[in-house]
Amino acid sequence: MSIPDPDVNFNLPADVQSLIRKVVRRSRLWKREQESLAVELVAHFQDGLDAGRSADDLIKTFGDPKVTAKLMRRAKKRNRPIWWKGMVFCSKSAGALVVVYVVAAILLSLREPNIADRQLAQINFAHPDLLANYRVTLLHHMPADSPLYQLDLTGEQMLMRDMIQRMYTDDGHGDGRITQKGIAELDAIRQYAGSGAEPGLASFIPRTAILPAAVVFMASRVDLIAQVDYFIALAQKDAQLPTWERRAKCQFDKQCIALKMDPVRNLRYLLLTDFMPSVSRVAEILDVSRGLHEALMAALALDVYRHKTGRYPAALADLVPQYLPQVPLDLSTGQPLRYKLFNGKPLLYGLGWDGKDGGGVWTDTTTYWPRIPTTGDWVLYPPPADAD
Repeated sequence: MSIPDPDVNFNLPADVQSLIRKVVRRSRLWKREQESLAVELVAHFQDGLDAGRSADDLIKTFGDPKVTAKLMRRAKKRNRPIWWKGMVFCSKSAGALVVVYVVAAILLSLREPNIADRQLAQINFAHPDLLANYRVTLLHHMPADSPLYQLDLTGEQMLMRDMIQRMYTDDGHGDGRITQKGIAELDAIRQYAGSGAEPGLASFIPRTAILPAAVVFMASRVDLIAQVDYFIALAQKDAQLPTWERRAKCQFDKQCIALKMDPVRNLRYLLLTDFMPSVSRVAEILDVSRGLHEALMAALALDVYRHKTGRYPAALADLVPQYLPQVPLDLSTGQPLRYKLFNGKPLLYGLGWDGKDGGGVWTDTTTYWPRIPTTGDWVLYPPPADAD
């Protein structure tokens, strides 16, 4: 750097000029501040020389250039504008937050889930003969009287509680926060569930890095368990409605959609967002299974009737009570199951969600058989040849 020389010729010795350059360079100030500092130092040494002091004496009493440069830097920085001081404060605060975040990430990543309940062992102990006598019941009773087709979500509730305890810490009072293993487990569940979920942040960012944010924003152990119990109870309540009424009155599906559409709650209860649709499918699978079962029981009764009489009955009501305990229901409408002969063979079908009788023809190309179709007839027996 060159020492400024405004209008006055400063005849400073070379060693004094070298000292000034060294101090200015070590000050690491802005260019304008360095120029101002150089002018001040030149004036200081010029005054000393004009007073009759030697250059060596001035250099000796000047002090350590490194210390002087540091002091000069502090003095100049105190005079800087307020916007610069604000930027410095923000950058230091951000740096401190990064340090705290990194430390929190390291400490939180060392925490382990606490598995206190052994759900499968409890089920086996409480119900040792859970499926012992169901085979005979399945063949001799209509589904409406069979506990197999009564929705019981206790298993799903226990499964979710077990998942939570494997993903969260336990503070000894039943509460806790999500762990690094919990994030990995949640990410795996989301991709495996087939719910259309995109890969989570954990697929792109190290899980340790996102853990503190997850601890802050995601629900605590107690909060998540409470929401699980609430949604399971809601689904269980909806399951008490007849199938044909549940589609319009189901509160569970509405609450799940509201949860999914709320970005804050969606992130907070991410496990619920991805797992609860499968609970809804359990009820649908039971409805479809029950419908197929009723149709199959009716088909068996029709075949027995034909073997005994040489012909098929005119209506399903002719099978009651000798061959069937009651006329099978069309679960999509609540009306009696439709029955007709097609090419001399029985055809059993419901009306589907649109409630229109199409003569027993499967026409819905968007629904996989045997699910209840949105349009067209719900053909149950025999399976439609053109159904996907």
